[in-house]
Amino acid sequence: MPPRRTPVDVGLRTAPNGWYGYTGVSAPVAGTRLTVTIPRQATIGGTVTATGRVVRTGRLCDRGPCPTVEEDDAGREVRLQERAGATAGWRTVATAKAGRDGTYTLGAPFAGTRDYRVVAPVVALAPGQVVPGRAARTYAETAATTTTGVTGAADGDSGPGGGLSGPGGGGSGGGLPITGVPALPFSLAGGLLVALGAALLLTGRRRRRPAPAVK
Repeated sequence: MPPRRTPVDVGLRTAPNGWYGYTGVSAPVAGTRLTVTIPRQATIGGTVTATGRVVRTGRLCDRGPCPTVEEDDAGREVRLQERAGATAGWRTVATAKAGRDGTYTLGAPFAGTRDYRVVAPVVALAPGQVVPGRAARTYAETAATTTTGVTGAADGDSGPGGGLSGPGGGGSGGGLPITGVPALPFSLAGGLLVALGAALLLTGRRRRRPAPAVK
């Protein structure tokens, strides 16, 4: 059967007879949509973490149009896969199930620069599982994201030490830390007070100087 856009109903039926009647059976196949956030950098020897959401798409058909509806695909299995390069094969490094709201978190040890993606495998239904409200789901995958390995704490990655903050975390240069209240404003204020005091002293001396005698 040629590929079809999902969601779709798939089934078999007999050819119409002279009375335009037929018998058949069908089952819904829901579509799958994935979102993912994968860091662009990760600390070698640390953990790479992917987070996202898996959504199930279906049809809400009436006698009129059949619009597509979306809902959180709770309990859907998702897998984090990695490869060493564009020509290498993919391998699964972590598996999880989506929560009630469709969100998921996948984490795996990070050994160095790798490509990562998240896939949602096909959910097939056996003949006895075809019941109202239950649907098979299609395969889905995210685009590949390259995560570059770094030896220090990576941008957006806590690294093996658990965070960018703390001793040795963040900043650059080897100067001493600045502590206490900045001294520059007080230095300027002190200079102004000294200058004002000198001006007042000169003014007082001029006022106390005796006037010259009149001959």
